[in-house]
Amino acid sequence: MIVHEIIQKFIKDKNYLQDENVIGILFYGSSKYGLNTQNSDIDLLIVYNDLDNFSLIRGNAYIDGMRIEYFKKTIREIYINAEEDFMTQSNASLSIIGKAEIIYEKSNAMHYLQEYILNKFKNGVPPITEDRAKEKLATISNRIERLEKYAVSKQYNYYFDHLYNLIIEMIRRFYHELNGIPRIETYKGFKLYTSEKYQAMFSIYCIPEPEFLKMYFELIQYQEKTTEEKLDEIRKFYDYAKRTLAFDENNHRIPIKSRNYEDVRVNDKIDLDSIELDQPIIPKETFNAVKKFMKEMNYIEDEHFLGIIVYGSSLTGFNTKNSDIDLHIIFDNYNPNRMFRGKKLIEIDGTQIKVEYFEKPIEEEYLMAENEFLHQDNAALSILGKGSIVYAKDDSIIRLQKYVLNRFRSKLPPLSIDETKEQISIIDNKMQKLENLLLDDSPYFYHFYHIVLEKIRETYHKMIGISQMPTDKVPRIYTDELYRNSVWKTNPPQDFIDEYLSIVTLRNNKKQMLKELKNFYDRVKQGIALGHEYSIPIRSGLKHLLLYLKNNSISNVSNDIEIVDAKRKMLRKD
Repeated sequence: MIVHEIIQKFIKDKNYLQDENVIGILFYGSSKYGLNTQNSDIDLLIVYNDLDNFSLIRGNAYIDGMRIEYFKKTIREIYINAEEDFMTQSNASLSIIGKAEIIYEKSNAMHYLQEYILNKFKNGVPPITEDRAKEKLATISNRIERLEKYAVSKQYNYYFDHLYNLIIEMIRRFYHELNGIPRIETYKGFKLYTSEKYQAMFSIYCIPEPEFLKMYFELIQYQEKTTEEKLDEIRKFYDYAKRTLAFDENNHRIPIKSRNYEDVRVNDKIDLDSIELDQPIIPKETFNAVKKFMKEMNYIEDEHFLGIIVYGSSLTGFNTKNSDIDLHIIFDNYNPNRMFRGKKLIEIDGTQIKVEYFEKPIEEEYLMAENEFLHQDNAALSILGKGSIVYAKDDSIIRLQKYVLNRFRSKLPPLSIDETKEQISIIDNKMQKLENLLLDDSPYFYHFYHIVLEKIRETYHKMIGISQMPTDKVPRIYTDELYRNSVWKTNPPQDFIDEYLSIVTLRNNKKQMLKELKNFYDRVKQGIALGHEYSIPIRSGLKHLLLYLKNNSISNVSNDIEIVDAKRKMLRKD
């Protein structure tokens, strides 16, 4: 049975044409372009009128053995998604909607929608700002420093290849963002970068330069190379990706933006008097370095300066001679936009010491703690709650510490069952793609294996309600109890850790790697199986869009969606 016959049968079985609220059905993806394989699905978007209390759905169905992946969304939600896609450098709305085949529509609604999308993306997507690019480089350079440590570590060398592959992916995504190239999923990039047919399918009209792609494909193909060779190659890849930016890894000061805090509220009515502080003693060398840094930055003379919290290895004693001193510099709320991330070299007794710091208003610190709690992260606990105060103008930082300690007394909230199912459906798709790479005997199987494995690990933490961990520090947190306690992390069950650390080292045998990963994933799912057919509620993108607009200083932000509706109506001809 041909694809369109299957689509019509699906539409009939679901009675979509009899539903007065269905205003359109769009067909997109590989099956539309004739690029499907035996494992491909049919991709459909079912568009509804704007209804109150409408449940957005991600679903899966089978018709005569053919899988159909579909989404149910309101017309307003689709416009919201388009705005969000454009601002976050994704052109998914262009390929999914703008270039879709209209299977069904009412009152030309889908033609109006496509016209809007095509106009929105006609000039491509905007690159990130220079400040945002440098902020990302600061994170990537820190990861590469950790990779260099693993290269020479007898204890954690086994984790080198895994982190190596994850950093490659970070650099690839950074290069896209910096150059205004639409985001491309890793798996899609394997073919899209070299095939004009795939570029047309995903509406990608600009791709990275040939030199960048040559380096990328050489990096992600599994080859027997020494760690020194791999380090050399990834440094060159990193240098090429950032070559248009003037960025000093050891001396920089970058303006940063507030993160997207969804539904975050600070409870200012909590009684904190009963909370006791037990701050670690700051080592003398660290204390002297912080004092000199504070003097060089002229913080004491700033009337809005509240104090400094030191945290990390230089406080807990797990530092080495190359470790940074980590600081949060806290100000009052006179200027909510005074936020910086920086690194500075200071010299004490002829020795250069790296200080990595964040400058933030105190309200931002409260919001960070609340946001992290809601999103299964407790970095604020180890940074703000368990750090040590070097200087305090008044009791405001002490109250901040007590607030954070009180907040993290409670267990982190796990994903809801619907959120868990949504994540499982995403990983299921990735697992299928990994299997496709195995069937094709693709040289890119190994790279994608590490990306899927990390997605599974991160999702499992969220499922059981334990804190996220920096990827580059996972092996040490998992295996070193003293270090784990120093950063206030909680481990998942030991059998999970043992299996994860075992399969993270697999190489050479693709079939064994896939088999072990499937077994691991089956246990991670904890009996949650979506089956062949499912219908999962998903979240609206409205709050994220509005927060993005607000946090990026875009004017005329409404508390509703009038901003999108107004743009939408501009293209209406009726």
